[in-house]
Amino acid sequence: MIITEWIASGCDYDTGLILYSKQKRHNKNLLRLFMRKNNRINQAKLKYELQKLQKFEVAASPGKVRKVIVTPSNQVKPIVKEYRTLRLNDLPVQLHDMYRKQKDEFYRACSLKIQLNNTPPEVSALDICLEIDRLFDRIEKAWKVFDHYTKFKVVPEFEGKDYSTLSPVLLLKAEKSKREAISKAKARIKKWSIQLQKTTDKQKRYKLERQLQKKNEDLLAHEVDLERIKELIHKK
Repeated sequence: MIITEWIASGCDYDTGLILYSKQKRHNKNLLRLFMRKNNRINQAKLKYELQKLQKFEVAASPGKVRKVIVTPSNQVKPIVKEYRTLRLNDLPVQLHDMYRKQKDEFYRACSLKIQLNNTPPEVSALDICLEIDRLFDRIEKAWKVFDHYTKFKVVPEFEGKDYSTLSPVLLLKAEKSKREAISKAKARIKKWSIQLQKTTDKQKRYKLERQLQKKNEDLLAHEVDLERIKELIHKK
């Protein structure tokens, strides 16, 4: 949904909140304010802020989009991606659903790529480009998990929380929390990696290596959860 459609449909607050959070020029402080409470003042302010952002909405300018994604020969630049293969029986049962899903998403991305190539120049292809990008992001996260298992023979302990029942506000809060957890995990991994390079004591090295393995597993789990949350936000 774009801002014009949101206004025409009656300005639902939760939908507007999700829409505002997706705008590149949104104000993070205002977003936090809007997430706290749905009242008349916030409703009016949210509508005002989205109306201000209407002119920046790329989807409203098909010509600009086509200039970015079309080559002089009027052909869309190919996406440099290839499908990696792995036998299903090389993975534990816990990862089979993830493997099947990322495989389906790869074929979906290929189908969208063909659709993109056949999109007339006067039609905006932004939504297709963004969906292809989202699909490959999820595929990349899945392969991080597969690579981790292949190397360590350990399945990351995923949180397994059901985010589908959360309201738009709670989904945004969950997304923010996951991003913070990912940032902290990356900082800890960087710190321990530097310590490992400088340490020669075998016992300390072993301890750091175990800590790094566990923290990398935590990071993977957070990243997978974040993709699940982003997928739900996108569907709202």
